[in-house]
Amino acid sequence: MAVITEDQFEVRQVDHEAHFDRVSRINATSKTFGFKVTLDINTDIYPVEEGDDLTLALARTLELDGSLTHDSYDPTILTRHTLAERYEYVCHGTVYKVQAGEKGGTVTFYISFGGLLMKLTGQIQKLTNIELNMKVYLLIRHSQ
Repeated sequence: MAVITEDQFEVRQVDHEAHFDRVSRINATSKTFGFKVTLDINTDIYPVEEGDDLTLALARTLELDGSLTHDSYDPTILTRHTLAERYEYVCHGTVYKVQAGEKGGTVTFYISFGGLLMKLTGQIQKLTNIELNMKVYLLIRHSQ
């Protein structure tokens, strides 16, 4: 299966002055699993505001059949049906740090998407398919 995890998140805070021009840092909480996420997002091309509901997914591949993609860019991805068609904002990154939580059963994953960072904290049993150095896709869309 391509999707590792997916949930709807409510954006609790947007810091438009975070680090870079056109990049905001959002804090959001998932509605089903109780995940907490802090995410740098290019709000110049994908505006996000406090109170927005977003669907966020992490996936190992964009291929609908779940087959893993190549390590290098494949230009044919733009001509095929993929998971990206179901979302509005997609980026690719690497899990660079995993930290066990102080509270039993929680884990925090740190992921870099070309310098835009994500911190995802949740119950370890809901995030068992994420590993250190794993390549992942972040897929986002505004929820209806």
